[in-house]
Amino acid sequence: MNAAIDAKKIVQAIVICYLVVLTSAISFAQENPLPTPPATPTLDKQDSWQSFTLELKDKYQKISNEVADIRKQATEKKIDSPSLNDALSDFDEAAKNFEQQIGQESSITADRRSSFKSDVSNQWDKVNTAYNKVREEWDKVNK
Repeated sequence: MNAAIDAKKIVQAIVICYLVVLTSAISFAQENPLPTPPATPTLDKQDSWQSFTLELKDKYQKISNEVADIRKQATEKKIDSPSLNDALSDFDEAAKNFEQQIGQESSITADRRSSFKSDVSNQWDKVNTAYNKVREEWDKVNK
């Protein structure tokens, strides 16, 4: 009978050990996982550079199209305003310089990017100023 009791105690001990191992694994599985950072893409320097140049090119294309439309409308309406023509010439010159400058972006090394970025931004300001002058002159003559 002692052997049966000993065997029963051994089986109980094994079951208890099994339950302890099983429940400890469950408690570990229920721990809160480490928070993960949000899945937002991070921009490295190359991505930042590309987004800068693409953004400028997109803005330039938009205002360039608007100036082309103004030029077309002025021709269709046979508007011959010296101040508008001067503003368009100034825009053309600023646009040409901007195109030349931004066209070099692929050959700019990483160490020269900040200087180039500053130069391109300055040239962009000139284009934008010339564009605003074209819009102002167009609004004066297009009534």
